[in-house]
Amino acid sequence: MMYKENTKKLNAECSKYISDRSSQIIQAIDYWSDLSIKCLIYLNAGGAIVILSFMGASSTVRGMVGSKLALLSFVFGLVTVAIVLAVGFYRMAHFQKSLKEDSNKYMSNEIDWEELLDNDAKRLEPSNWACFLAWGAFIFFDLGVIIGLISLFTYK
Repeated sequence: MMYKENTKKLNAECSKYISDRSSQIIQAIDYWSDLSIKCLIYLNAGGAIVILSFMGASSTVRGMVGSKLALLSFVFGLVTVAIVLAVGFYRMAHFQKSLKEDSNKYMSNEIDWEELLDNDAKRLEPSNWACFLAWGAFIFFDLGVIIGLISLFTYK
């Protein structure tokens, strides 16, 4: 149904949905940006602690290939997490922009209500590559722990 064909009550309900949905997306954008900043601070601080710990531990540990590989794995994990957080933020911003564009099209009778809802549902489908990156960050962390432990316990 087109905007101009609706009753005033139905248009008010549609407008309320658009407003509520827009608010939800804005909250998601705020959440992702706050989370991104906090996590990046914590992760970078943790990465600095790991690097300082390796540097200060001993010349023997500094010379071990395993400790360098573990550290490299942690760094790759940190970079991957940063990418995942950035993707989440930009994805939410894209949702907001797209909903605004579709809302304007609906209000100007370029699309009907069902198309607006369909477009919104399509945008919310999960991103497989973002999930892949998130698992990648977890795997890098696990590899760093495993390599570090093997290196320390097998050192002669």
